Amino acid sequence: MFVLGFLLFESRMEAQGRIDALLTTGAGSAFVERTVPIFSAGAGRPVILDFDVGFESEADSGVTDEPDSMSVVLIHPDSGKRAVVAYLSPMTLALGPWVVGYQVLDAQSIDVIPGPPLESDPGFVARSSQSHHISVRLPPAFQATALSLLVQLLDNQDDDRSVGWVANATLVPEPSFWALAALLPILRFGAIGFRTSRQRNPLGSSEEAPGCSRSGG
Repeated sequence: MFVLGFLLFESRMEAQGRIDALLTTGAGSAFVERTVPIFSAGAGRPVILDFDVGFESEADSGVTDEPDSMSVVLIHPDSGKRAVVAYLSPMTLALGPWVVGYQVLDAQSIDVIPGPPLESDPGFVARSSQSHHISVRLPPAFQATALSLLVQLLDNQDDDRSVGWVANATLVPEPSFWALAALLPILRFGAIGFRTSRQRNPLGSSEEAPGCSRSGG
């Protein structure tokens, strides 16, 4: 299933890379947030949440005070259930952290690979930067055709600016019955061809049967 998610990610980035939420500090508020609606990419039951996320800050990764940070929260709009998918700060990436009153995602169900960088303002000098592509196997409580991501940016009100973003958020459905059925003839034909080849030469093309010699003697 994760292969399906990553293939869809690559094709999306080439065809229609988009920024769903871009949040920056320095606006005067200690707390900035944006809600991103996400929808299924097909007719099947969604089983994977797929998105890109990044966080950059003028504070370096060795900062000791309370830093700027960003959280990405998954929300089921009908049930109201919430789960934190990721928490990012200059020194941290936490996947599926525990939060009081929230659902907890199994960290083993969250897969991460390096994601595309964000082209920052030329005047913004990032001392810490991270960018990820995240795929989440959705638990049954969040398998719906429409969900939301709540992107929250905490500004600690110091002089160091930070920017956080979420892009290309999509719900990936499970393969349909007909898609799987279409693969069966291909797999069956391949199995028959392999079996026929083995029957013609059980030892393989580079080996000889016992008692045979290439010298003809």
